[in-house]
Amino acid sequence: MDLIYGSEISFVDGFAIKPYRTFVVNTNAPLHSNGFDVPSSAGIATFPHITNYADRIFLWRAVGQKLFIEERSLMFSITEGSLCIDFTRTSIIPGTSITIFEEGVLCIVVPTASAIHRFYARLHVKGRDTCSILAKIKEDDEFRRFATSHPLSTPGRPVRASVTHHPTKNTVSYCTAEGQLVVVTLGSYTESSDKHEEYTIGEVGILGKLLGGHDKRVSDACVMKNIRPVSRERKSAVQSDIVFAVTRDGWVQAWNVETRKQLPSTVDLNQYFASEGKTAERSPESSEFEVEAFDQETTETHYSIKAYSFDVDILLVVSCEISLAGKNVGTRVHLLKMSEDHIQHLKMFEANMSADETLVDVELIQTYFSPKDPQPIDETNNFEEFNTWTSAQFSLTALFKSSSAKKSYSMKRISIAIDWQKAQTFIMFDWHEVKQFNSPATKKREPNEESSSSPERPYNISSDSSIETLIDTVFDTDLYSFDIVFRAVQIVSDNFRGSSSSVRHNNWSELSKLVDGYLTSVEFNRKFQQKTDRSIRLRLNAPQETQSTALKDFWWALLRACEELDFAARGVISLAPMQLAEDLKIMTLVHKDRLTILGDNNTEFLEIIRTESIPRQVHIEQKYRKVPNRQFVDLINEASVFADRRVYLMNREKARLTNAKHGVPIVDDDGLDNAYDYESDGRFININSALEAPIVALTAAFVQSSTFDNSRPFGDPCAQVFAGSFTQSIVSANIRVTVESRVHFALTLQALLNAITEKKLRAGPASFGDVEALCCELREIIRVYRELSEQLDFKIYKNGAKISVGTWLTSDNEGLLMLKREGGYGPDGYDEIRENDFNWFVGVTTEAAVRALLTSSEVLALPRRLVVQKQYKTLLTVLNSYISETRALKPVITFYRGIAYSGTDHPVKALNAFQSCLDAFTEGNVALRKAVYFLLPKRLIVPRGKDPMEEMGPSEYFLTVVRFLQEHGHAEEVCSVAMRAIENLPIENDSVQLISNTLFNHLTNRREWFQALKLILRTTLRAETRRASICELLTLMIAVGEWEAIATMKFGIHEQVVEDFLRDAACRQSPTEKKHHFELLFAFYVARKDFRKAASAMYEYARHIETASQMTPELLKRRRDCLAAVLNLQSVLSMEPEDDRVIYDDYTDTNLVFPADDDDDEMAQDGDSSGETALKTEGNAIRQTHRPWASSSKGSTSSESSPEASSKSTETDSSSGSVDFAGLKARQMEFAIGEENMAMDTEEGVSPTSRHSLCKRKKLLVLSEKDIRDEWVLCSARVGLLSSDQYKGVPPTEPSELFSLLVDTFHFDEAFDLARQFFLDSRKLYFVLTREAVMIDALRDDLNIEMAATQQAGWVRLNRRHCMAVATAEDHWAVVRGLVDAAHAEWPEDSRPLRGATEAFLSFNLTVPCWLHNIYENHDPNDYIRCLVDYESYSLALQVLGELVDRESALTAQANARTWLPYGVIDELMIRSADFIRKSSVKTAEEQVLAAEVAILRKSADQKLLSYFRKLTDFEQAQRMTSRFF
Repeated sequence: MDLIYGSEISFVDGFAIKPYRTFVVNTNAPLHSNGFDVPSSAGIATFPHITNYADRIFLWRAVGQKLFIEERSLMFSITEGSLCIDFTRTSIIPGTSITIFEEGVLCIVVPTASAIHRFYARLHVKGRDTCSILAKIKEDDEFRRFATSHPLSTPGRPVRASVTHHPTKNTVSYCTAEGQLVVVTLGSYTESSDKHEEYTIGEVGILGKLLGGHDKRVSDACVMKNIRPVSRERKSAVQSDIVFAVTRDGWVQAWNVETRKQLPSTVDLNQYFASEGKTAERSPESSEFEVEAFDQETTETHYSIKAYSFDVDILLVVSCEISLAGKNVGTRVHLLKMSEDHIQHLKMFEANMSADETLVDVELIQTYFSPKDPQPIDETNNFEEFNTWTSAQFSLTALFKSSSAKKSYSMKRISIAIDWQKAQTFIMFDWHEVKQFNSPATKKREPNEESSSSPERPYNISSDSSIETLIDTVFDTDLYSFDIVFRAVQIVSDNFRGSSSSVRHNNWSELSKLVDGYLTSVEFNRKFQQKTDRSIRLRLNAPQETQSTALKDFWWALLRACEELDFAARGVISLAPMQLAEDLKIMTLVHKDRLTILGDNNTEFLEIIRTESIPRQVHIEQKYRKVPNRQFVDLINEASVFADRRVYLMNREKARLTNAKHGVPIVDDDGLDNAYDYESDGRFININSALEAPIVALTAAFVQSSTFDNSRPFGDPCAQVFAGSFTQSIVSANIRVTVESRVHFALTLQALLNAITEKKLRAGPASFGDVEALCCELREIIRVYRELSEQLDFKIYKNGAKISVGTWLTSDNEGLLMLKREGGYGPDGYDEIRENDFNWFVGVTTEAAVRALLTSSEVLALPRRLVVQKQYKTLLTVLNSYISETRALKPVITFYRGIAYSGTDHPVKALNAFQSCLDAFTEGNVALRKAVYFLLPKRLIVPRGKDPMEEMGPSEYFLTVVRFLQEHGHAEEVCSVAMRAIENLPIENDSVQLISNTLFNHLTNRREWFQALKLILRTTLRAETRRASICELLTLMIAVGEWEAIATMKFGIHEQVVEDFLRDAACRQSPTEKKHHFELLFAFYVARKDFRKAASAMYEYARHIETASQMTPELLKRRRDCLAAVLNLQSVLSMEPEDDRVIYDDYTDTNLVFPADDDDDEMAQDGDSSGETALKTEGNAIRQTHRPWASSSKGSTSSESSPEASSKSTETDSSSGSVDFAGLKARQMEFAIGEENMAMDTEEGVSPTSRHSLCKRKKLLVLSEKDIRDEWVLCSARVGLLSSDQYKGVPPTEPSELFSLLVDTFHFDEAFDLARQFFLDSRKLYFVLTREAVMIDALRDDLNIEMAATQQAGWVRLNRRHCMAVATAEDHWAVVRGLVDAAHAEWPEDSRPLRGATEAFLSFNLTVPCWLHNIYENHDPNDYIRCLVDYESYSLALQVLGELVDRESALTAQANARTWLPYGVIDELMIRSADFIRKSSVKTAEEQVLAAEVAILRKSADQKLLSYFRKLTDFEQAQRMTSRFF
């Protein structure tokens, strides 16, 4: 019934993640607070209201005093997404809550037995983040600084809590073991006035109960946000959180947190009992069914309550566990509606439970959302069940625990629908069990086998299993987590060589290496080999048997350790709904060691097996109740026993065959039946005639859902929205469960159909009818699905671990997308497309994957995926052992087998396999054509409306075969297949052209030049292709050393081809070669006196050097020389020729013109003509096959021009004595635009003036002499930096960075050139230059003459380009003054060089020399004063100010004169000098003298300013009076 009811699904990414970090919180709790037995709790937090984190899922587990938080994503793979918070000396009670506010703040509230803890962490991310949120939390940052702890003051032992989140506060409701309800409001952290409050809601004692009151001791409570807006009629109402509580007497009550008052609406749950007077009782099947023996007063009830948001209202779920005399007999679940402060009872459900079971948790999840804008409903329409336009659908799940020792549990689920407006509840399907998950190996156990054999044979692996089988089981990532296997290795190997420190977490490769190292160690021999039986050691092959036995003992011990650790780590905690509105709706079950999901039930099958509608009483609040037909279910369960036995036999047969492949002999077991003889199962099941039709209907529905229509199109239904390891593992687990459940259910239905057939045979001869047809279809389903199940269970090695093929297929996003694309029905194949719905995505992807993986669909996605991932050995194993060679699949299996042979170095077998499939491909085998179409190395272009499968020809098949043979280096077979294709297929075919190119490469590699030439002449249909082939042959000629012939031979009309070839060869050559082809190209142009192209070639060489993987000083010098050669050639181009000489070029234009490539179009449109930008993509520009701009400027024509025309043009140019600049310009444009277009226009008779139309013109890149000089200066500066002994590293290419390094290494001349060329700030240059000059004088003053001479002989000697002729002792100052003068001449308006030099003097408290003082004062007094003020040289600043005021005052003698004073710096100078005078009054005598001097100068400057302003005012008044009278 798993396929109908659904089952629990375990997936790889659900394993508990080891915390990457642990935060310790010192609670200072009393020691007794940790003495109570607090149950573990768990939950899931989602954030649908946060767009950037809507894909995140937080899973938390509270075990003891530790809170484990794990982060997962629906779209990305999360690493380091785990955190542990350790609350010392106190236990965490259920109720932890996590949320993220819209402001980007993560909030975690953890209730403990002694206090409430709240943590905040700000998420500093904009946009969607692919990194882990938990990994970004820093313990010492905001997380601990913004932590809040509120110790509980109310007496009692807290057992449960509930939390609501607000941006400024939190509400926490506590429920104690004594029945108290405590409410705590945590105030804002930022506002100190907002205090934390704690109060208790009153209770009724024994006296109150005697007076008629009900017991208000709380059994459970929860708090919820009240998001309903306050209505106008109830303005007095207070909007606040609401605390819901259920008392021990069964009363549901609610309190307003703000007013602390109880809401008037209450509900007594004792008024609602089972339908038709039915009392709470156990199932009649229970052996302890003795209800009459117990008195009604011994009935005990244990209530729990949970609240869920429903739009703006609240839905309450109250569960009640009923026990009689200490034995549990049933469970009741009540649904209540809270709307506008009114609580209304909706429905009560009752579920049976065994006596040893206890109710652990009840959770609700909404599976269907009614439309937001429902269609108008006819009130007179009496719906038989419920209206989907107004009703929402829910799934309610209950979790029960039975045995703590066996860690067993069970789950039951009910599907309901609620019409919220009418407050009506409909049961879509009554309580049904959800089967708990079993490990893959557990399913191999024989159904009737007792569990006592499990310790001897873990997972029922036979004792004669091979070592490879044991290894596959231990390192199976689907079965065990890394922590389990790692700990088992530590136990079995006795912590071999400190394994805990040598293996990184989740690194299976290192763990595998550790195990391999232990197997070859002395410790292994001492522990395992010495225990070997003595009789074995006395045999002839004793060493081999001893080693094999020891290895097997080790792996058995390791497997038992893994099993024990895995069992010890298990333990169910609670249910946890994972819901993101309509986009994610999955019920999960949290274990201590993993997270599992509950699969959906099959509504279509539920409709078939349910009982006919049974009328109920009116007070039940429903018209119909859907329950499964008990007799039908019993029949299915009886038949499933045969299916269990059959699956066990199939698994055992598969294990025996696997062991046989590993060298273990097969032992015939006569006690077991044939594994695949399922046609006799269930023949003697007694089936009621009334159930035959439902069985046939159920079988027909199952067949229809398990088979796929291959006539429908294949295609991706929607875009790939979900990805990441979490999504991939869920899809992988769903695929596995879907395949296995369909195999099991098919065997179950087969047993039922066998019983029906046997019944008909006993009644008489039966004709072939529906039952027999369904039996045939079921047998085919069993075959293909069982085959697929074995394929998915096959183990494959990845990253040191053994994973199943089913997990490997979806282990990356590419595999997930491939399965969805290859098996989907396309965007038009579904009723609706819900791209953002995770459940819909998983369901569609699972069905698409099953469709693509089944052999019946002829897609064969598994071999495709293995070919794409180049897993050829695995492919060969799968083809030979796990796929049946039917008549339709034999050609494609042979084709894939040929690919596998090719990848495993069996070229002859591969060639034979490919040749045997050619006839089937030609005949139109669908599966083979699908495989070739998928693996075709080129895109197949077919006319619109045509089927690509039908349009493919033998050429595509040959091309695919050649691809795989060539990938693995089988040259002989490639030549054989290619020659056969060329001989038998038309040359015009594109695929044949690709094959000929491949064959040409192989022939040239084998030095078969004649065959290569024949191939060129036969297959090259265009001149361009022939030219490329000739260039390829020329490349081979150069490789064998025919350089001299290329240099001396006259190529005639093919000279342009050779020219292009030389350039391409130069571009392909490594820049580190000493004899470079660019030098040959440069000589080629210079010999023809084409200096412009020679300059272009050298510039290309310079740019080509930049592509070196490692730029060495030698290469940098070579590039500098190349740029210097370009500048020299440009200077040659600018030379005006003599009158009697031939003019070869336009001497008025020295620019270099290059055609822009397609990649450079945007740069050309931006108008950037600089050389640095023009050839940013010179790698693509240089490697063009055809270079029209590289043609000779003397009139040499292309290959289409005739020699006569060329000679005639040359003679005309040689005889011309006048300068025809217009003709030269036209020729340059022709070379730049392209000669092919010119020749084409000439042949068509187009006039020269109109032949270059806009559509044919190419964009040009122009490099001026300044552009080249920019690069040369930069390169020369880098060479100078490398020549310095003080710099060790790679010179930067950024001018500013390079300038800084040059200054630091005292290369002042190069730094000055760089600043002059690129307009850089040169203040640092002059500061360092002046500082070093001052240091030389300081060394001389200290009598360190030798060091001063060393400094002067160092940087002074290297920077004498601008040095003035002075005495030898003053060389350093000569360099300084020379560079200052050069800066003043270069930048007359820039005062930054003067400021840098001045700051060097002021930083040493030295007097500014007169020459610098005069220059700076006359050039920029404002900046000069500012500089002096910054260095507190107030006396000199006041002197400069006085001189400036005097100078400006002298200008006021004229009426129309204009004056200027730097008022801003004057104000600052006067203020700061006054402060300096005031502060110096309490300092030393020397400073007081200096302050007195400053005071005198300040007073003088003040008087001058007053005089200046007075004079200025007088002139202004005189000017106004003049304007008034005249």
